[in-house]
Amino acid sequence: MVIMDKLNKTMGQNKVLLASHDLNVHWKMKQDKLSPPYSARMQEIITVHAK
Repeated sequence: MVIMDKLNKTMGQNKVLLASHDLNVHWKMKQDKLSPPYSARMQEIITVHAK
């Protein structure tokens, strides 16, 4: 992988690929198992006061 990274860096992005890489299929992350965005809004951040 290090050699592939070096070649892609010198020759251009995605010039050297794995043989198992399908050029016609674009990979997308499955997002059905994401955790809820608990800290997406400032109003939803929990404040803890310690004595």
